[in-house]
Amino acid sequence: MQMSVSHSVPKYMLIMYYEILIIREEKKRAFVSFGVIWHKFCSLNGKTPLIN
Repeated sequence: MQMSVSHSVPKYMLIMYYEILIIREEKKRAFVSFGVIWHKFCSLNGKTPLIN
């Protein structure tokens, strides 16, 4: 019984953990690309960007 519990629970936890990591990585990538676009847009307009 101990083996079946310790074998099934971590698999579920790992799936959840990987999903959270993937979502977090996508958010970070989207934020970085937005920052780059915002910086280019502001530099084209001659304004100083809010995000350094």
